[in-house]
Amino acid sequence: MEARRTGGPFSGCGMRVLVIGAAGRSGREVSFRLGRMRGIDRLYLADRDAEALCRIASDLAAVPASPRYLDLEDEDCLLERVSEADLVVACAGPSHQYEERMAGAALAAGRDYITLCDDPEAVVALMQLRSEAEAKGVRMLCGMGLTPGISNLLACRAAAWLDEARSVAIAWCLRLSPGLGAATLAHLLHACGGDAPSWRAGRAGRERSGGWPRTAQFPRPLGWRQVYYLAHPEPLSLPEALPGVTRVDFAAGFGEPGLDLVMQTLAWLYGGAGDSWPRREAVRIAASSLVRRLKGGPLAAVMARAEGMVNGAPAARMLATVGDYYGLTAAMAVAAVENLLADEIRPGLFFPEQALDNPSFFSRLEARGVRFLVGEESGPKPG
Repeated sequence: MEARRTGGPFSGCGMRVLVIGAAGRSGREVSFRLGRMRGIDRLYLADRDAEALCRIASDLAAVPASPRYLDLEDEDCLLERVSEADLVVACAGPSHQYEERMAGAALAAGRDYITLCDDPEAVVALMQLRSEAEAKGVRMLCGMGLTPGISNLLACRAAAWLDEARSVAIAWCLRLSPGLGAATLAHLLHACGGDAPSWRAGRAGRERSGGWPRTAQFPRPLGWRQVYYLAHPEPLSLPEALPGVTRVDFAAGFGEPGLDLVMQTLAWLYGGAGDSWPRREAVRIAASSLVRRLKGGPLAAVMARAEGMVNGAPAARMLATVGDYYGLTAAMAVAAVENLLADEIRPGLFFPEQALDNPSFFSRLEARGVRFLVGEESGPKPG
C-alpha cells in the first residue's frame, strides 16, 4: 500500500490526518489545534469513546472532522483506520502499552507518523524501525510533546551556546491536578517505578527511578522544586545529537515532597503488581482519587541546563518553558505536523533534536504561544 503523496508532498491538495486517542486529554488538545490549521482537508478522530468524539468533531468548524471508533487491541481495525489517512498523529497512551502497535500499523500502511511517545522501552523499539521507515519512504517523528520534545530542543540549544558542552541536565515539574488524563497518570505510574535510562561518563546506564534527588529552579510560579530520576527517553536519544556530552540526566517531580513520596510509593506498588490486572487497577484508582482531591490545572515546566566551557572558563546555560501541560504538548505536536506539510522532513525515523533543532521551528512554537526563558552562568563554580 503506497502513502498518498501529491507532487511536492501534499502541494495542491490538503492532507488527511488521523488522530489516535483523540478523546484523551492530549489528543483532544491536538485535534482542536489541527482543526484550525490550513492545509488539512479532513481530520479523522479515532478513539473508543464515540460520544466524546462526536462532541469534539462538532466543535471543529474550520476542518471537516469524522469520528472513527478504534479499539487499539484490534490490529485489523487499527490498520483500517490508519489506511484512511496520509498522516497519523499518535496521542494514545500509555506508550509502553500501545506504541509499537500504532507505529507498526503506520509502517505497514506506508503512512507518515508523529507520536508523543514518552516511554524509554517504546523508544528503544521504535529505534529498530529506522531502516524500514527510510526504505518505505515513511517519515516518523518520535517524542513530539513537551517532554520528550521541547525538552530535547532546549537541551540542544543550551549546549550549543557553550564552546564545549560536557553535561546536560533536564528537569521537569508537573503539578498533579484533576485535569490530568488517565493515560498521563498511567505513564507516570510506570515511569516512577523500576529503572531509568541514564548517560554517564559517556556510557549508557540505568538508575533507580525516584533516586538521586536534587533541586531545580523552574520559572514562576513554580520556582525551586525537588526532582528525582524518572524513566524517560531523553538520555537515550540526546547523546547521538550531542557527541561531546558525557552526561545526560532526566529528573522530575510533582511540586511537593509529600506528593513525590506518594506517587513513588504508588508506582512501586503498580510495578510490583506484575501482570495482575486487579492489583494494577486498584493502584490506578488510588492515584486517580489522589489527583481528584487536588486543586488547580496541570501546570508544567521544563528546564534544561548545559554545563561546559566558554572562552576557557566554566559556564552554564539554562533554557526553560512553563505553561499548561497539554497546551505545550499540543503546540509541539502541531508544529511538527506543519513541518511535514512544508516537506521539511526526509524519510526515516527522527527525534526532535535530529529534525527540528532550527530557528524556524522555534518560531513555529512561539507562534503557538510557547515562551522560552534564558539564563546563564560564567566563571569558576563557587567553592
